[in-house]
Amino acid sequence: MEGDDLPQINLALLYGEISRQPVYYRKLPGNITDVKLVKNLLKDINFLPLRKLSFIMY
Repeated sequence: MEGDDLPQINLALLYGEISRQPVYYRKLPGNITDVKLVKNLLKDINFLPLRKLSFIMY
């Protein structure tokens, strides 16, 4: 609930667009800028054979 003193959890989740199956996940710090986060995430998932990648961030 809003106003509770609970820790915030940010999560990056990658999943197949057609299969809807999770491929990768990672817990993220809440105090990092979006640009730096995306750059680091792209480095982390470099081992995946991805042809197309879409981000949904909110």
